[in-house]
Amino acid sequence: MSFPTTRLRRLRQTEQLRSLVRETRLSPEAFVYPLFVCPGEGVRKEVRSMPGVFNFSIDEAVKEAGEARSLGVPAVVLFGSQSWWLLVMSVCVNTRRMAIAALCAPPGRSR
Repeated sequence: MSFPTTRLRRLRQTEQLRSLVRETRLSPEAFVYPLFVCPGEGVRKEVRSMPGVFNFSIDEAVKEAGEARSLGVPAVVLFGSQSWWLLVMSVCVNTRRMAIAALCAPPGRSR
């Protein structure tokens, strides 16, 4: 089998595609920061089974996400109980609180 006579460049057309196929390099923009959320305000309690990991209330989760963003981490993933998600969605629909709106805003929307 010989080397191809044409060089296929479709995987290098845009920066986004090039970033997917280039060699692996770890940098902050490749990370996703997990946040564990719970009901309440001003809550920051440690998860006993995972030292150094905390459950955050919504207001604290927004602060933590902002700190992660300032360190170059572009995304967070939220983990919470079903009752917490129902609370968040009902508040998003019924009010315009900035912290909730920031969590519910679609990607790319300026905050």
